[in-house]
Amino acid sequence: MKVLVMGGTRFNGLALVNELYKQGHQVTVLNRGVTEAPLPKAVRRLVADRNDAAALKAALGNEEWDCVQDISGYNLPQVRSLVECVKGRVGHYIFASSTVTYAATRILPIRESSAVDATPRQNEYARN
Repeated sequence: MKVLVMGGTRFNGLALVNELYKQGHQVTVLNRGVTEAPLPKAVRRLVADRNDAAALKAALGNEEWDCVQDISGYNLPQVRSLVECVKGRVGHYIFASSTVTYAATRILPIRESSAVDATPRQNEYARN
């Protein structure tokens, strides 16, 4: 499967990229190129800031993917911009976040409907 991973060089993203690669998928990572990461040599890396729609479109070109795994979207405009860029050229779009967006709780599992942490310590990542 041909997979585009948005982010892919830190924490969950790097683990995802490595697992996809181990399973034999053709993996492309798109990020700002700021963080060095021990990506497998066969993993292609595209560089663009997802906040710059023109740069994002240029980096993605007209390429098609079976799946886009978006783990670096912090707010709705970023997600919308990416979705528009790949519209009609992707089989599946998967957005994944982390539990840091949710209020502290001892009730597990945390669900999408769980309370969001809207305290000042959280930024746009937790609120949108």
